[in-house]
Amino acid sequence: TVTATSTVDNSKSGSATITVVSDIDVYTVTISHLNGGHITATPSVASAGSVISLNIVPDFGKRLKVGSLKYTFNSTDFPITDGSFVMPSGDVTISAEFEDISESLPVLSIVAPSFTPVTVGYEQPPAKKIDHQEYRDGRYYDQQSYIQ
Repeated sequence: TVTATSTVDNSKSGSATITVVSDIDVYTVTISHLNGGHITATPSVASAGSVISLNIVPDFGKRLKVGSLKYTFNSTDFPITDGSFVMPSGDVTISAEFEDISESLPVLSIVAPSFTPVTVGYEQPPAKKIDHQEYRDGRYYDQQSYIQ
Protein backbone atom coordinates (compact mmCIF):
# COMPACT_ATOMS: atom_id res chain seq x y z
CA THR A 1 0.00 0.00 0.00
CA VAL A 2 1.28 3.46 -0.92
CA THR A 3 0.12 6.56 0.95
CA ALA A 4 0.63 10.13 -0.34
CA THR A 5 0.09 13.43 1.50
CA SER A 6 0.07 16.92 -0.10
CA THR A 7 2.92 19.22 0.99
CA VAL A 8 0.84 22.31 0.17
CA ASP A 9 -2.35 21.28 1.99
CA ASN A 10 -1.97 18.63 4.72
CA SER A 11 -5.72 17.93 4.54
CA LYS A 12 -5.26 16.31 1.17
CA SER A 13 -3.96 12.73 1.19
CA GLY A 14 -4.65 9.42 -0.47
CA SER A 15 -3.61 5.80 -0.51
CA ALA A 16 -3.52 3.03 -3.10
CA THR A 17 -2.81 -0.68 -3.09
CA ILE A 18 -0.63 -2.13 -5.81
CA THR A 19 -0.99 -5.84 -6.51
CA VAL A 20 1.65 -7.68 -8.54
CA VAL A 21 0.20 -10.45 -10.71
CA SER A 22 2.48 -13.20 -11.89
CA ASP A 23 2.59 -14.10 -15.57
CA ILE A 24 -0.07 -16.51 -16.82
CA ASP A 25 1.41 -19.84 -17.82
CA VAL A 26 1.15 -20.50 -21.55
CA TYR A 27 1.67 -23.79 -23.31
CA THR A 28 2.66 -24.82 -26.82
CA VAL A 29 0.67 -26.80 -29.40
CA THR A 30 3.03 -28.84 -31.60
CA ILE A 31 1.92 -30.67 -34.75
CA SER A 32 3.65 -34.03 -35.24
CA HIS A 33 5.09 -35.02 -38.63
CA LEU A 34 2.19 -35.98 -40.91
CA ASN A 35 2.03 -37.88 -44.20
CA GLY A 36 -0.86 -37.13 -46.55
CA GLY A 37 -1.91 -33.71 -45.30
CA HIS A 38 -1.21 -30.94 -42.86
CA ILE A 39 -2.77 -29.43 -39.75
CA THR A 40 -2.47 -25.96 -38.25
CA ALA A 41 -3.55 -24.94 -34.74
CA THR A 42 -4.98 -21.55 -33.76
CA PRO A 43 -3.67 -20.33 -31.41
CA SER A 44 -0.45 -22.34 -31.29
CA VAL A 45 0.47 -20.94 -27.85
CA ALA A 46 -2.29 -20.69 -25.22
CA SER A 47 -3.13 -20.78 -21.54
CA ALA A 48 -4.96 -23.67 -19.92
CA GLY A 49 -8.69 -23.57 -20.69
CA SER A 50 -8.29 -21.85 -24.07
CA VAL A 51 -10.09 -23.37 -27.07
CA ILE A 52 -7.66 -24.56 -29.75
CA SER A 53 -9.10 -24.80 -33.28
CA LEU A 54 -7.53 -27.02 -35.91
CA ASN A 55 -7.46 -26.50 -39.66
CA ILE A 56 -7.08 -29.92 -41.30
CA VAL A 57 -6.15 -30.06 -45.00
CA PRO A 58 -5.65 -33.49 -46.62
CA ASP A 59 -3.49 -33.80 -49.73
CA PHE A 60 -5.23 -34.52 -53.05
CA GLY A 61 -6.66 -38.06 -53.02
CA LYS A 62 -6.43 -38.33 -49.22
CA ARG A 63 -8.80 -37.91 -46.29
CA LEU A 64 -8.48 -37.83 -42.52
CA LYS A 65 -8.74 -41.36 -41.15
CA VAL A 66 -11.74 -41.59 -38.83
CA GLY A 67 -10.74 -41.65 -35.15
CA SER A 68 -7.06 -40.84 -35.77
CA LEU A 69 -7.08 -37.14 -34.76
CA LYS A 70 -5.79 -36.72 -31.18
CA TYR A 71 -3.58 -34.69 -28.88
CA THR A 72 -1.03 -36.10 -26.46
CA PHE A 73 -0.69 -34.54 -22.99
CA ASN A 74 1.49 -36.06 -20.24
CA SER A 75 2.02 -39.21 -22.37
CA THR A 76 -1.74 -39.81 -22.68
CA ASP A 77 -3.69 -39.60 -25.96
CA PHE A 78 -7.00 -37.72 -26.07
CA PRO A 79 -9.35 -37.87 -29.08
CA ILE A 80 -10.23 -34.60 -30.84
CA THR A 81 -13.77 -34.25 -32.18
CA ASP A 82 -15.23 -31.42 -34.24
CA GLY A 83 -11.75 -29.99 -34.98
CA SER A 84 -11.14 -28.32 -31.61
CA PHE A 85 -10.19 -29.06 -28.01
CA VAL A 86 -9.62 -27.26 -24.70
CA MET A 87 -5.98 -26.63 -23.88
CA PRO A 88 -4.83 -28.55 -20.78
CA SER A 89 -2.25 -27.18 -18.34
CA GLY A 90 0.78 -28.28 -20.34
CA ASP A 91 2.27 -28.62 -23.81
CA VAL A 92 0.44 -30.89 -26.28
CA THR A 93 1.30 -32.65 -29.53
CA ILE A 94 -1.31 -33.11 -32.27
CA SER A 95 -1.23 -36.27 -34.40
CA ALA A 96 -3.43 -37.74 -37.13
CA GLU A 97 -3.43 -40.23 -39.99
CA PHE A 98 -4.51 -39.63 -43.56
CA GLU A 99 -5.69 -42.42 -45.86
CA ASP A 100 -6.28 -42.83 -49.59
CA ILE A 101 -9.76 -42.09 -50.87
CA SER A 102 -11.12 -45.25 -52.48
CA GLU A 103 -11.50 -45.07 -56.26
CA SER A 104 -14.29 -47.62 -56.32
CA LEU A 105 -17.80 -46.36 -56.77
CA PRO A 106 -20.69 -47.71 -54.77
CA VAL A 107 -22.76 -50.30 -56.62
CA LEU A 108 -26.52 -49.94 -56.82
CA SER A 109 -28.39 -53.14 -57.62
CA ILE A 110 -31.90 -52.89 -59.01
CA VAL A 111 -34.13 -55.94 -59.36
CA ALA A 112 -36.84 -55.48 -61.95
CA PRO A 113 -40.26 -56.88 -61.04
CA SER A 114 -41.53 -59.80 -63.12
CA PHE A 115 -44.75 -59.48 -65.09
CA THR A 116 -47.07 -61.97 -66.81
CA PRO A 117 -47.31 -61.15 -70.52
CA VAL A 118 -50.66 -59.72 -71.54
CA THR A 119 -51.93 -59.70 -75.14
CA VAL A 120 -53.68 -56.50 -76.00
CA GLY A 121 -55.77 -56.07 -79.11
CA TYR A 122 -58.19 -57.99 -81.31
CA GLU A 123 -57.48 -61.44 -82.68
CA GLN A 124 -59.31 -62.34 -85.91
CA PRO A 125 -61.29 -65.60 -85.60
CA PRO A 126 -60.58 -68.37 -88.13
CA ALA A 127 -62.61 -68.44 -91.36
CA LYS A 128 -65.80 -70.54 -91.35
CA LYS A 129 -66.94 -72.86 -94.14
CA ILE A 130 -70.52 -72.32 -95.24
CA ASP A 131 -72.39 -74.75 -97.46
CA HIS A 132 -75.48 -73.45 -99.17
CA GLN A 133 -77.56 -73.94 -102.22
CA GLU A 134 -78.40 -71.35 -104.75
CA TYR A 135 -81.43 -71.39 -107.02
CA ARG A 136 -80.61 -70.33 -110.57
CA ASP A 137 -82.31 -71.03 -113.82
CA GLY A 138 -84.89 -73.18 -112.11
CA ARG A 139 -82.34 -75.46 -110.53
CA TYR A 140 -80.54 -75.69 -107.13
CA TYR A 141 -76.79 -75.57 -107.16
CA ASP A 142 -74.54 -76.58 -104.25
CA GLN A 143 -71.81 -74.02 -103.54
CA GLN A 144 -69.02 -73.78 -101.06
CA SER A 145 -67.66 -70.44 -100.12
CA TYR A 146 -65.56 -69.01 -97.35
CA ILE A 147 -66.34 -65.88 -95.45
CA GLN A 148 -64.39 -64.08 -92.83
